[in-house]
Amino acid sequence: MSVTECLTCDRPSPSGFLCTKCIAVLRGSLESVPFYMPALREAVARQVQFGPQAGGSHGRPLVFNVDASNLLAELTSYLTGVAGAVADRAGEPVRFLSAVAAARYLLGKVDRLNTFRGIGELHVVLGGHVADVVKLVDVPVQPIYLGVCGATSCADDVPSGPCDAVLWASPTETTTRCKVCGASHAVETRKAEITDRVWVHLQDRVMTATDAADALLAAGLITGDPARVVDKIRKLARSTPSPIPGADPTPARLTPRLYRTVLGHARPAYRVGDVLELLTKTSRKTKTGA
Repeated sequence: MSVTECLTCDRPSPSGFLCTKCIAVLRGSLESVPFYMPALREAVARQVQFGPQAGGSHGRPLVFNVDASNLLAELTSYLTGVAGAVADRAGEPVRFLSAVAAARYLLGKVDRLNTFRGIGELHVVLGGHVADVVKLVDVPVQPIYLGVCGATSCADDVPSGPCDAVLWASPTETTTRCKVCGASHAVETRKAEITDRVWVHLQDRVMTATDAADALLAAGLITGDPARVVDKIRKLARSTPSPIPGADPTPARLTPRLYRTVLGHARPAYRVGDVLELLTKTSRKTKTGA
């Protein structure tokens, strides 16, 4: 081979258009596509509780991450296009429907691809896409807010006032220490105290099914997919047809306290305490098979 310098880094390249180091990086990029794809797809589908709103202040948060969606489309389009071109050139009747399948195919062709100048573009473009994926899905773990410390301490037998420092903890910690006064706090105890305080203010609020689901999820009082929680609430508010012909339907278990106008339509609103009670009972019955 007459090429003596790597297309992308100018290092000696005795075996093709890319040097040994750049070939290793390209292999790593191709191998990382199947590894990061589940996290990227999760980012695409992730519900954002406090993100951009659709349909005004009463609308649900957008149900997908736009950046992740665009990146997935670009990565899939690029890799399937390159893999398809390589397969056509090799006379292989192969169709690629996913980025993962295309990446695995190209990984097995790297040595052969290094005899074509186009491998330089593949190395640069794919490397950029992979870097964007890592940046998007490799988000640092967010600390947990635990409220104000509130501990009192004594210096020279003179009591000081409650510490007003804000407490934070990582999701893996069971105890956390105040960075100002040094007081130790049990993470679960602090979380329970915050939840109790939130619940006092939340339980008698009257909200639509969408707003009630968002509030309960944000407070950590329930878990699950927001859309499914809303669907459960609405099912609780519907009457159930009787299996006996001519019999009256079973009344709805959840009744609206009032109606709110949302985007020009009257929407039933429910007491949040009633919603949580019925969701909890339904969940218990489902788990026990009752």
